[in-house]
Amino acid sequence: MGGELKIARVYSDHGVLQRGVEVPVWGVAEPDVKVLVEFGGQTRSTISGDDGKWMVKLAPLKAHAVGNRMTVISGEEKLEIRDLLVGEVWYASGQSNMQMNLAACAKKIEFVREVIAEPKSRLIRTMRIGNGDTVQELDELPGPVTWQLDTPKNRPGQSAAAYFYARELHDELKMPVGIIEGSWGGKPIEGFIPREQFKKRAELKQILELSEADELEKLGKVEGGVIIRNTAGRPGRIYNSRIAPVAPYALKGFIWYQGESNAGRGEDPRNYREKTRALVEGWRRVWKQDDLPFYFVQLPSFNDSAAGWIRLREEQRLSLEIPNTGMAVTIDLRDSDIHPSNKVDVGKRLAMWALAKTYGKAIPYSGPLFKLSLIHI
Repeated sequence: MGGELKIARVYSDHGVLQRGVEVPVWGVAEPDVKVLVEFGGQTRSTISGDDGKWMVKLAPLKAHAVGNRMTVISGEEKLEIRDLLVGEVWYASGQSNMQMNLAACAKKIEFVREVIAEPKSRLIRTMRIGNGDTVQELDELPGPVTWQLDTPKNRPGQSAAAYFYARELHDELKMPVGIIEGSWGGKPIEGFIPREQFKKRAELKQILELSEADELEKLGKVEGGVIIRNTAGRPGRIYNSRIAPVAPYALKGFIWYQGESNAGRGEDPRNYREKTRALVEGWRRVWKQDDLPFYFVQLPSFNDSAAGWIRLREEQRLSLEIPNTGMAVTIDLRDSDIHPSNKVDVGKRLAMWALAKTYGKAIPYSGPLFKLSLIHI
């Protein structure tokens, strides 16, 4: 039930709001009371429900590089969220290669060390979501989260791939960029997919059924199965805790870097393209936007001789059949480590897809891709 006036935790000081679309703002209060939200010259009001939940939608906003204040009022209660910018917001997720931070990359790459030390701050704001998995889908993030400014102090802990993606967008679009990052190292794609997507797909239904029956050994052996090493790998568990509570925060799209835990130590990568489709369509459903861009990283060249990695890269290529997706190829960024340090080019290649396909820039965005042509004689 409701109670003290609160706004969703994803709204905090120094955040970025998405330009050009309706912006949902929500939270809880006492049941059946008026809630007023003021921002950028707009005033929106609503009445909280019997459960205390409330939501308003701001009209589309223009990009704005100077921080504004959002005020939420209900009766004698008042909240203020300060220094909110308006620009482009992306959700970044995946496993350890998305989570890998700038400090880790800087150990091998001088340019990354230089970027970390830059005194100039760009209008890039980042929020890291790192709470554990949950059985039930959450309405709210379970603990406080904060938007971080782009400073030498904050940069070392930022996702390197996401940071260089944001940096490229910021410099090309000349506007603020916000990144909400909810990756989790060592986790298969199953944990990120909404549970309902397993129920509606014949290729994935058995994964859910075997997981719920705790027949994990059998699950690891079926075609397209998965090895469940901890609870976060079970269907929907990460989605419940790190994606669902963020929706419907207004976004431009998603970036994704995952696959190692579906192709490495005995995992079966078959059906990964169907799992990707379930992930993309599931996320788009919860945001109620069927065409939100989804740009992903194809696995690099590590473990070239392993059939699982080779097959998964092909499954990722075939995932391009999903509308409004793009694949950053990284097989040429050779590194002997399963965590390649060159996330500079990873971020840039993801950004090239976005700049070309989402923002309409006339730039190259992909290298050549294999296409089978049947010649009839």
